[in-house]
Amino acid sequence: MSNNINEIKNRINQLPLQNEVPIWKKVNSFAIGGLTQVGYAPNSDILLVVSHQGRGIFDCLIGEKIARDYDSETDQTWEQTVKLEGDGFNVLDGKK
Repeated sequence: MSNNINEIKNRINQLPLQNEVPIWKKVNSFAIGGLTQVGYAPNSDILLVVSHQGRGIFDCLIGEKIARDYDSETDQTWEQTVKLEGDGFNVLDGKK
C-alpha cells in the first residue's frame, strides 16, 4: 500500500505548477440559521437557500438577498428531497 501512495505522491510532485486563476471572489456573506440545502438555479448565478425557517434567493454576482419566503417548517410541499430539487418562487417561479 505504501508503494502506491509513494507513487501517487511522486506523480503529483512532477506535475507542472500553474498560477491560480481567480474565478471566485467574495462579494458578501450571510448567516443562515438552520441551513439545510443550497443550489443554483439552472444556468444562472441565482442561489436558492433552504433553511428550517423557509427559503431565500440570493444573487451571487452582486451579493444581495433578492427574495425571502417564510413558509412554515410543516408546510414544505415545495421541497423534493428525493429528486434533490426545490420549487422556485419570486424570480425563480416555475423553475426547479
